[in-house]
Amino acid sequence: MEPEVPKTKSDMVELVTDSLECSGISAGLWLVPSLDGGDLCVGIGCKGGGRIFWGNSDMNWAASIFDQRDQMVSSIETKCPSTCQDVSVVIEAILGPSRDAGAIE
Repeated sequence: MEPEVPKTKSDMVELVTDSLECSGISAGLWLVPSLDGGDLCVGIGCKGGGRIFWGNSDMNWAASIFDQRDQMVSSIETKCPSTCQDVSVVIEAILGPSRDAGAIE
């Protein structure tokens, strides 16, 4: 079976979320408010509370890290272009930094 090819950035976010969940990472889809209405993001739970929100609305995949009080405490930038259509490449780019930031597995 051919791998699914995303048609939009939101499709890619959904495919990445599904792939992370299949890998045992606690991930889900989140709509994060933005100036243009909202961005669909990959939300990954963190040990001790909080969440990592990965998105592809900028040039590269990047994340904001929030603590258990919903305060942004850090961010992560990757070199993986937001236009990348290969789910495995995106997963490779975000999995290590997510684990380093305390992602729940």
